Amino acid sequence: MTGRTPRYGLSLPNRGILFGATSVDELLEISEQAEASGAFESIWVGDSLFIKPRLESLMLLSAIAARTRTVRLGTCCLSTFPLRDPIFLAAQWAALDQISHGRMILGACIGGALPREKAEAEFAAFKVTLSEPPGALLGLPRPHARAQARPEAVSADLDRDQPEARPGPAARGRSGDPARRPHG
Repeated sequence: MTGRTPRYGLSLPNRGILFGATSVDELLEISEQAEASGAFESIWVGDSLFIKPRLESLMLLSAIAARTRTVRLGTCCLSTFPLRDPIFLAAQWAALDQISHGRMILGACIGGALPREKAEAEFAAFKVTLSEPPGALLGLPRPHARAQARPEAVSADLDRDQPEARPGPAARGRSGDPARRPHG
């Protein structure tokens, strides 16, 4: 045992809203109670359009961000990642980061269901093939190939300290702020 205190996250059943098992108001109240209890460090919501439809994750996270102050907020798996326009997703995520004061955690995945053929059929209507790596779906170079070619460029990009004249609140966060503490 390392002596580290376990940290817990709460995954909200945002799929239940579509089936009448819960409501938006209940999920928001649960989020507030989870934060107030001090037992949870983070709150998570799922994301899926077709296989397991649920209330849209980014909209729900925005509402939770407005009702909480310290818990981290994230997507369990942003399964719609390959379907989203990268420019709009970046703008939406940046807005969520501002609303939440830097508490957002992006959990992205390719999504889809098993068997694989079922997943391929789900995304075929959008002309997305799941055999491509996620970066290729967005027209981006593979991160691991870039890291092998120029590891100093990757670490420089990741460690860059945003030199803009007026960084936003997320860039100004201090490591001592609860919302800015690193996870791990």
